Amino acid sequence: MDRKLRGLMKTVARTFFFLFVAMGAATSVSARELPDADRTTLGESAQLAASFARCAGYWTWLSESTRRDGKPAGADYLNTYANGAYSSALWLLATRYAAENAEGPPRTYGSFGALIEGPRELERLRMTALEESGDIESISAAHTICEALTEGSETILSEMRQAR
Repeated sequence: MDRKLRGLMKTVARTFFFLFVAMGAATSVSARELPDADRTTLGESAQLAASFARCAGYWTWLSESTRRDGKPAGADYLNTYANGAYSSALWLLATRYAAENAEGPPRTYGSFGALIEGPRELERLRMTALEESGDIESISAAHTICEALTEGSETILSEMRQAR
């Protein structure tokens, strides 16, 4: 497995583990419990990209809601989380594409935007509907998942910066 693909798989494995912990499936975290990057599949990276896309929608909704509450600085801050989740989804899809199509033509991160916009907007609309119906439990569950993914997003954004 080449170095770049191994790095992707390690990032995916760690992020899935943090998501697993956030969902209450594990109670303690230690380095030896982290999933093995070599066993993490490219399909899992696509699932994680979809999770990041949904979290981009969640953070977008929360930013909009905060702005409506008259807190523009807080809204701007939350929007950085939306942008980070969106960029992480793009990176995962682009890196997955590159790993699967080493001989094919290169594609930019932005060429995967259409795959992310749909789930992002659907999640934003879902959150709006949950807010209208007062379903705080479902909103809280989405927050827990997206908050857990922020560490993985930060790792991915760091990888993107280093790759420049």
